[in-house]
Amino acid sequence: MNEAASHICGFSRLDSIGKSFQLLSSPCAKVCIDILRETINREQPLEKYRLECNLMDCSPKVVNIASHPLLDRRGGFSGCVLVIKDETRLSQLEKGPEENYKFHRMIGKNRRMQEVYSLIGQLAALDTTVLITGPSGTGKELAAEALHHGGKRKKGPLAKVACSALSDDLLESELFGHVRGALTGAVKNKTGRMEQVRGRADSWD
Repeated sequence: MNEAASHICGFSRLDSIGKSFQLLSSPCAKVCIDILRETINREQPLEKYRLECNLMDCSPKVVNIASHPLLDRRGGFSGCVLVIKDETRLSQLEKGPEENYKFHRMIGKNRRMQEVYSLIGQLAALDTTVLITGPSGTGKELAAEALHHGGKRKKGPLAKVACSALSDDLLESELFGHVRGALTGAVKNKTGRMEQVRGRADSWD
């Protein structure tokens, strides 16, 4: 399993390699198993197009799957290789505006909005930091919410902090907390947002 397949399918490479595919613990619905079985039984290549792959903790994906037999030096069948291509973005862009004009709480029919929806869908499946920029009123908070609710941590809390509305001291206190007397008005200990969401979903605006 390469890194690309790991991202598409939601498997951990370290926990997967050397184990039976059927027994792997993963959000993947394992629609590939029937294709693998057919390739093994017939010893013939097989391709399936535009399959919807429903990951239990992430946004659904549209994938193309190809399975090819492996032959040894004598031409005997020795296994198979599965190739998965993520076609989610292309599938979303091909939808008409009537089909895809809403995305979480965001609404828009034009091509640029479809591209934004597709990008959010791709980023939501990754465990990475995302910086959202844009003028006031363009929907940065809505995009952050869509990323959170489309990702594997959607069952966890989403912490929001309006950083620009706070002074440096108050921002530090809001994010990391403080002890009583650390600053003016600190009459008791306060747990920061980072501590509140530690080990769970965390996102900052």
